[in-house]
Amino acid sequence: MRLFEIPNGKAQSNDKIVLIVMLGTLEALKTNKITTREAELVIFSPWALELFSDVGIDRKIIEVVQKGCFLEDIESLMPDKLAKEIDDLQEEALDLMGKCDEILPYGSYGKF
Repeated sequence: MRLFEIPNGKAQSNDKIVLIVMLGTLEALKTNKITTREAELVIFSPWALELFSDVGIDRKIIEVVQKGCFLEDIESLMPDKLAKEIDDLQEEALDLMGKCDEILPYGSYGKF
C-alpha cells in the first residue's frame, strides 16, 4: 500500500515523503510558524505512528516520529531544550533521507 500517490510503486517513496513532511514541519516549528500542537496534528502523533507502521514506513523513520511525539512535553517541561531537540530530529531525518532512493515517475518516459 502506498501512503502517498507517487506513481512509481516504490516503498521508499513513502519513506522519503514522510521525511520531507517531517522536515518541513520541524522547520516551521523551529521558526515559530506553527505550534507543537500543530506539529502533532501533522505528523508527530500516535495515529501517525500506527498509520506509518501499517503502510510499511521504515522502522528508523518511525522511531524519529516517535521521538517527535514528545515535543509538546519537552516544550512544557523543559522549554530550554526544545530547540536542540528539533535540531536533533532534523539531523536524524536528513541522515535518513540521504539513504532513500530518488522519487521517480512511472515508466522510462519520465511522465507522471
